[in-house]
Amino acid sequence: MGSHRFLVKEIAIQAGVSTATVDRVLNNRLHVRHQTRIRVMRALEELERLQDSLNMSGDRFLIDVVVEAPDRFAEIVREAVEAEIISFRPALVRPRFHLRETWTTPDLVARVKRIGNSGSKGVLLKAKNLSDIRCAIGVLHKQNVPTATLVTDIPDSARIAYAGMDNVCAGETASYLMSRFVVALGGTVLVTISHDDFLGEADRVASFRQAILVARPDLKLAQISCGHAQSTTTRRQVSDLLERGARITGVYSAGGGNRAILEAFDTHSAPEPVVIGHDLDDENRVLLRAGRISALIVHDLNQDIRQAFAGFISFHKPKFKTEAVRFSTVQIVTPANIPEIV
Repeated sequence: MGSHRFLVKEIAIQAGVSTATVDRVLNNRLHVRHQTRIRVMRALEELERLQDSLNMSGDRFLIDVVVEAPDRFAEIVREAVEAEIISFRPALVRPRFHLRETWTTPDLVARVKRIGNSGSKGVLLKAKNLSDIRCAIGVLHKQNVPTATLVTDIPDSARIAYAGMDNVCAGETASYLMSRFVVALGGTVLVTISHDDFLGEADRVASFRQAILVARPDLKLAQISCGHAQSTTTRRQVSDLLERGARITGVYSAGGGNRAILEAFDTHSAPEPVVIGHDLDDENRVLLRAGRISALIVHDLNQDIRQAFAGFISFHKPKFKTEAVRFSTVQIVTPANIPEIV
């Protein structure tokens, strides 16, 4: 393995493993799991990006970012975190990332337990609203490790804050747009969700369904859960509907996977629907520019992360004044107003 500039101890902290494990990975020794090798290599990449802050002096806050989401969304979370940590100087926020497209509940709980045992100043968590995960948040709280939920909430837990937009308002906004963009009478609006246990998506869908049935009683509704918005599952489920003869005139994509959704329409030569989605990731930018997505409902992810991290610092340093975490403002992006990437 090539040379690096970091102490084994620093790499071990960033990877959340022992120094002995890091030594085995760096020296290509046996008896190291493949996933552990990947974690150590990713830790090295993260340290390279954090190099400037590692050389500075100040109070250090090691914060863990645990996300279950498609890679396309996890990447914009990573970018937002790394963009915002400089705003807390002279406090030095050092993030560790635990990003997976899918976590089993036992694996996620085990990772959270390891974070609590190894020491952390806070956990920013995007996960399902399940009892085992709520219990894990409670254990962290007892260990003096605060948790803030991101984008999708886990309300009946010991989390200190939810950072994200008002998902009920987001669903109502999607209904307003859909009711006006779908011109033809009749037809079916397809609602897609990545997983029923993500409370944020469930709230979006519930408010959308309630509002669209009032605004457009002529429209039928169909719903699929798209297996964590992964392409193969999403494409297959949409294809099944089209093969059964569904006349889908609109899609409210509450959980992502828009390219796969549209690929299913292309495969079946079906008329292209109005698509209302969420999040301005790279995939959605391409589809929006091509006019294949009519509108995206977005929010200021950087603001969410900034407020959550400020809450962590305030938890440990009460003299650090911070405003209460508020819902992000719901914003609408169309092909006419796509913001530039900063």
